[in-house]
Amino acid sequence: MNRKAKAGVVITAVILITFVLIYVHRSARSPVSSTPPDIKKSSTNIRKAPTLYPGIDEVKSRKHMSFPEESKHAIVPKNVHRKVSTLINDLTDPKLSKVERNRIEHLLGSNQDKSIDKEIRIMLEDGLLDLSEQNRAGMARLTSAIRIAGLRTDSNSVEGIINICTHPETNEDVRMAGYEALGYMGTETANEFLRKELFLGQTGFLQSQIVLSLGTAEDRESSQQFLSYLDHPDPDLRDSAIISLGKIKEVRAVPKFKELYEKTTGSSRALIVQALRDIGSLDASDLLSKISEEAMNYQYTKDEYLVSRIRSYE
Repeated sequence: MNRKAKAGVVITAVILITFVLIYVHRSARSPVSSTPPDIKKSSTNIRKAPTLYPGIDEVKSRKHMSFPEESKHAIVPKNVHRKVSTLINDLTDPKLSKVERNRIEHLLGSNQDKSIDKEIRIMLEDGLLDLSEQNRAGMARLTSAIRIAGLRTDSNSVEGIINICTHPETNEDVRMAGYEALGYMGTETANEFLRKELFLGQTGFLQSQIVLSLGTAEDRESSQQFLSYLDHPDPDLRDSAIISLGKIKEVRAVPKFKELYEKTTGSSRALIVQALRDIGSLDASDLLSKISEEAMNYQYTKDEYLVSRIRSYE
């Protein structure tokens, strides 16, 4: 065999060895999958779950922000990185959407920065200077300040909110926000004022809000008044009394709930069920069991709303 033939054989052998080594190397890096070919093809079309918002771990570490651990798609509020002063200034804008205003209110209401309390108290004092209906921007900002003070349960704001609620020029929306905020605070001064307002005979939505606020504050001194409202012709006031009696765990309401349950339908019945659960006494549990048995029998009642509510409590 001449030199050229030998050289050709060597080159061919080198090329074959090279291809074998490349194949072995690739096989070692990519193990064979047991997934059938048809499944592998279809799996590429499966939509992946969205990832968390960038920086979510850093935001969750802040004490003033809370996210449910079970939520895999937590959403960071748009304003979470903005300065407090900027957020407060935004509340002056009368064109601010309701959604955005609520977002700012809850963000400032849950922030643990104590300097916010001082800013809110200043807003309450400024708002008291001009309560005219023409001052739309001022009214919007004042209402937000009241709500934020309530969410923060700042007891130092109680006096300022009471002054606003008792001012003759204060409109109904601002007064409603004030009653609600005082209920969150739950101080004796706040409760005493709310009881006085109820005694003076506020009507309509204002009366219902006072009842709800006293229930939120768990004011047992108002229990007798709540019981009397169970016979009231106004359904909103009656429902507010049901909710508040449940919150203060008034066992005397159970016999009345049994009577009222037979006369009402829909949402009022669902409120009674929730109130019985809140009261939690033996009589309340017995009545709740009877109501549950009746509600689960669809042939007995056509009240689908109540059936769905009771099933949600199981």
